[in-house]
Amino acid sequence: MKSRLIAAAFCLAILTVGCSGQGNGTVTGAVLVDGQPHGGFDVEFVSVKDGSSALGASQKDGTYELFRGRGEKLIPAGEYKVTINPTGFVEGVPMPKVKLPPTYTDANQTVIIKTIQPGENKIDVELNTAS
Repeated sequence: MKSRLIAAAFCLAILTVGCSGQGNGTVTGAVLVDGQPHGGFDVEFVSVKDGSSALGASQKDGTYELFRGRGEKLIPAGEYKVTINPTGFVEGVPMPKVKLPPTYTDANQTVIIKTIQPGENKIDVELNTAS
């Protein structure tokens, strides 16, 4: 009986540790250009830890939602480099004519760092073109 109790406690401990990890989160938000919502941008979050990425696209109203793989909404929690690039592939949204510097478009130079927490995340990405 005592050995069964110990075995059960051990299994519970393994399950707890195995499931606790960093966790996953979902990410929605908006792309704001000079304070205004703006559609037509690819939004990419690249993990600082392992280089994996999640992608989204800003819609006409500037909102985006991140996905990874084949439509998976759960993104591992952690710190991410964020890049924003104009695209002509968002249905009903013309390609933005905004010219962005590499500090927004290149993962190796980006100044945008965001943290995804376990659970729901609303992460707006603000771009300033006046610089």
